[in-house]
Amino acid sequence: MSKNKLIAIIVISVSVCVFLLLGTTFALFSKTLKGDKTVSIESGTLKIDFEEGDTINLEDTGTLSDAEGLESNPYTFTITNSGDIKAYYTVSFQEDSDNNTLDTSFVKYKLTSDKGYDSGIKVMKEVGSGTFLVKDEDTLGTSTDDKKVTYTLRLWLSDTADNTAQGKMYKMKVLVKGYSNEGGSEIDKPKQKLGVETLLAEYTNDESIQEYDVNYTKEDASAKENKMYVFNHTAGAQQQGWSPDELKSYRYIGANPNNYVTFNNEIAGWRIIGIETVDNGSGTKEKRIKLIKNDPLPVGTNNYISFDNKPSGTGSSESSYGSNDWTDSRLMMVLNPGYDSDPLATGGKGSLYWNRQSGSCPLGSSDGTTSCDFTSTGLKEEAQKLIGDAKWYLGGTENYDSAETGTPNHFYGYERGEETCTTTGSCTKERKTNWTGKIGLMYPSDYGYATSGGTSKTRDTCLSDTVYNYDAEDCKNNDWLFINGTYQWTIAPYSGYSSNVFIVDTGGFVRRYNVAGSDTVARPVVYLTSNIQLLKGTGAVDDPFEFGL
Repeated sequence: MSKNKLIAIIVISVSVCVFLLLGTTFALFSKTLKGDKTVSIESGTLKIDFEEGDTINLEDTGTLSDAEGLESNPYTFTITNSGDIKAYYTVSFQEDSDNNTLDTSFVKYKLTSDKGYDSGIKVMKEVGSGTFLVKDEDTLGTSTDDKKVTYTLRLWLSDTADNTAQGKMYKMKVLVKGYSNEGGSEIDKPKQKLGVETLLAEYTNDESIQEYDVNYTKEDASAKENKMYVFNHTAGAQQQGWSPDELKSYRYIGANPNNYVTFNNEIAGWRIIGIETVDNGSGTKEKRIKLIKNDPLPVGTNNYISFDNKPSGTGSSESSYGSNDWTDSRLMMVLNPGYDSDPLATGGKGSLYWNRQSGSCPLGSSDGTTSCDFTSTGLKEEAQKLIGDAKWYLGGTENYDSAETGTPNHFYGYERGEETCTTTGSCTKERKTNWTGKIGLMYPSDYGYATSGGTSKTRDTCLSDTVYNYDAEDCKNNDWLFINGTYQWTIAPYSGYSSNVFIVDTGGFVRRYNVAGSDTVARPVVYLTSNIQLLKGTGAVDDPFEFGL
């Protein structure tokens, strides 16, 4: 959209609040400034002088590129400690929530100081809403060199704004809070529960699912599908010694549960599979939140990407179709960090999604490629920080097409087992049974467990049958991981052939498929770090969960 087109009437009127936190009694004194250029706040031996520059007025402004925004007229303010003891301060923004109507994903800012602080270009919505911290606690000394700091703030209407911004309003204040005590700002920080604790306490059903004995009826589906169910699993071969609590998983089920998440600045663009106990790769087990991207990875034509297509004799590949070993698959190298110049990656350049880069992705057999451009859709630094290393299990099976061998429970055990390629599976190269990394794919059991069933085929019936029979309407149409008409990769190998893995078929059933398939999509899956906090949201598509550190 042209920067010259007037999109919105925006007035960002900046006023300032200075707070002094004094002594150990935490007495609070405040003054709100509106239009004053200079003010001094003093109590005892602590004194802060505040001087502001001109206010920013973006009335009838046009959209600006980032380069143009960085050249726009700034708002400046100077904080001086003219007392005889150290002063501690923070900088926050306070939005006029009662009157603002502009989507703050269109508002960008950059805050810098003459002492070297640089926030970088920030999207307002990604940083916070209401009243939120933008500069952590810092210090003003009493000597000439360290008693004063000047901040420069630039705000602009992003060139990503569309016509929904027409005639909208946005107002905010800059708040500077001063404290006589180091760490005084801690009293202003909201106390957040860990995300895992909050979800388990507030978003888990009372019923426990063991051998599918819970009576699930469609009459109470609306309430129950918006919370996770507890699944009690039997240990796989790689989980020996795990306690019953460690073997529990908590999962969302049904056609469309409230498990939406804003992640990587994609509003409601990810969803929670559930909470599992995860080995972080060093032997430490933690309960972690597991996310999956709601839409397929955006690549090439129709989002199709191959699992692998390394030529025979390259890496673990033993045919021109590639290998089902996730640990050196080309899809894994597209998604994860550390493969920037790996010779096994497509075109010798991997980590495209992680690094927000463009290049070639695998498609079709024998080194076939498709273009992929993640410069605007790859993982941002803020999202990368929320993703933790995890041990992904790579066990498989070649027997899965009956109720005696192919239920979700069976697959859960296979995935965490040690069978990767059988003697009949044309495998002469060793396969690893697990892999530690950042980004994987869903398991077949994730898909199988997510159904709530229906009336003619209940959940109990679906879960007691093989996932090979999930083409039944009641099983697939009440499973939120199903995408009608779309082949989806899973991470699990079919052990009966070296170039086959399991997929969720277009019809909703799970079956084996060639890794070089050129008509299949990938949905990245991640485990958030264990110290993640739930910041806001209920999980509804119009009120998605948001997590942060």
